[in-house]
Amino acid sequence: MAPTCRSAADVVLKAHIVLDQWKHAQARKFESLLVPSRTVQCEKRWTKPANNMIKINVSGAIFAAEKAFGYGILVQDHHGGDLEAFAMFLASFVQLEAAKIIGIKESLSWMKGKTWSNVVVETNCFVVIQALQSAVCMPSTFSLFVLDYKKLSSSLLNVHVCFAK
Repeated sequence: MAPTCRSAADVVLKAHIVLDQWKHAQARKFESLLVPSRTVQCEKRWTKPANNMIKINVSGAIFAAEKAFGYGILVQDHHGGDLEAFAMFLASFVQLEAAKIIGIKESLSWMKGKTWSNVVVETNCFVVIQALQSAVCMPSTFSLFVLDYKKLSSSLLNVHVCFAK
């Protein structure tokens, strides 16, 4: 498909619209979508895990040009030292929130094989945290990932998921 030619004025107008939408989203990004914001655990910045705890940081990304997504997982001990890390790149296009929740779910599957407990899983996706803590079930592929997470997390000991800016 050939790219659409646009005038400079159209490009500037579109940029202003996107900027306004971004500013609006930034102003509202911590408002409640599914659960009250005050119930979501939130770290202002990364901190090392408490004594005898393990922290798993999970991030996801989409690669639109490749029609793929990926996630990365970093595991740290209570001294802040790196224990393990891995990343995955998958040739399938999903929304960013789905990439992040898949990463969280896979980190729990991986963790279950290690028989770890006393774990904090941290992500920077507020929508995912809200969905994981909500009792609302929406008919969507994203909700199927949420259900998979809930089933898996119920079989693990002392595992908490939280949001970090």
